[in-house]
Amino acid sequence: MSYRGLTIPLPVGQQGFTGTENPSQAGPGHLLYTDGAELDAGIIRKEGGATKFNASALTVAAVPAAILAGINWSPLTGVFRDVVFLDGGTVLKDSGAGTFPTTMASGLVTNRDPPPLFVLGGGESVGSSRRLFLFSAGNQVQTVAADGGALAAISAPAADWTGAGNFPIFGALHGFRLWGGGNASDPHRLYYSTLTSHQDFTGAGSGQIAIFPGEGERIVGAISFRGALVVWKYPHGIYIVNTSDPTPANWSVVPLTRAVGGLNQQGIMQIENDVLYMDAIGSTHSLSSTNEFGDFTTSDIGEADKIANFMRRSVNLSKMRRVSALWYAKKQQAWFALPLIGGDNNNLRFITVFEGAPQPDQAPVHVS
Repeated sequence: MSYRGLTIPLPVGQQGFTGTENPSQAGPGHLLYTDGAELDAGIIRKEGGATKFNASALTVAAVPAAILAGINWSPLTGVFRDVVFLDGGTVLKDSGAGTFPTTMASGLVTNRDPPPLFVLGGGESVGSSRRLFLFSAGNQVQTVAADGGALAAISAPAADWTGAGNFPIFGALHGFRLWGGGNASDPHRLYYSTLTSHQDFTGAGSGQIAIFPGEGERIVGAISFRGALVVWKYPHGIYIVNTSDPTPANWSVVPLTRAVGGLNQQGIMQIENDVLYMDAIGSTHSLSSTNEFGDFTTSDIGEADKIANFMRRSVNLSKMRRVSALWYAKKQQAWFALPLIGGDNNNLRFITVFEGAPQPDQAPVHVS
């Protein structure tokens, strides 16, 4: 006898994770808990990543050490390297075997609030080498040219980048210059290099810009977006630096918002035609612009799913400045790594999936 009845599909997980504390407010497609699962493409499946890149733990003085920052970069055409900064102040380089045999630096001061940051630069003119820069609060800005094996301090740092804690915590490329800031010696000031050398912050053509010194605690990050330099402060304040004029004396700074700010440079990511960033309470925002230059708006992409509620009860807010983010272009996913309550390491991943170019508040979210 053939079956007689109805087949009813259950829309489980299609709307992703919700942080609401009231289950009755969750929609039929929401999940109240998810761990180790992928929700993109409307399918619930086990998350990948079973194969380890390095077979044994990376160590400092023979003791396993946490990776605080890392980057995959191309120092030469067709050449790719993985570089990591370990808790304990050692920087290692790998050529693809997963053994990280080259020690590029050791004995650096370890600072995790915010963590170190690698920035790509160099290539200022024809024949100039590509360069990798390392920014960290406890150390002078470090750099290496091409596929070199050792980091060294930049040749011409700003005069007040000296002494414990007085080093810039972030860097960003904009307008053919390398920019930096967030140093304790002058936390509301941006510094920019010359056009001819990303190591030179004292020569002719370099300079400094004060970013509303009376607002916020310090500058924590910046990104070049649609011709302008967007600057974040912690815990509140976002500003636009207009550098369109060829004369630096004519550059201007205008506030975008004083309602929200950023955590660090690692918590800011470019996602194709937009920028995402995380604020001091764990809300993820979108920075978007209209066709009119300088008209920017911000929006909380997790507001509809009560993500802020989940952050308040699950994430170690006192360690939020350790957040790290990346854009997984192949899967159209924005990843934020965060420390759970009671933890120091970023052991929670907060993932927003962008499918079919949805509006920011329509993006399904899951955590693992």
